[in-house]
Amino acid sequence: MIEITTFGLMVLALIGGTLARDYWRARRDRQRALGMAALVAEFTTRSVRELVVTIGEPYELTAGTSGRSLYIWKAPPNEKLPQGSGLLTLVVTVEADGAISEMSWRDTT
Repeated sequence: MIEITTFGLMVLALIGGTLARDYWRARRDRQRALGMAALVAEFTTRSVRELVVTIGEPYELTAGTSGRSLYIWKAPPNEKLPQGSGLLTLVVTVEADGAISEMSWRDTT
């Protein structure tokens, strides 16, 4: 009887641990989404230099033929962007004068 009770408690502990882990992971991802929405709203009308000072050098930088550039940040490895359970990619389109024209982010798990 003790073995059956112990087994039942272990199964319940496993299920409880899994549910708690999923809850905290989802909560962290919601916080990440809110943080990224605030970051995009804050820097959409500012220059890319201010964004680079705030979150660090981009993971990848591609210059176009018309003078526009594409800046890409990824977290991880960038530790200044909000952390979550998947790969966060921030893509910023920059005009020739250094002004940000478009920002978008994607979270892949």
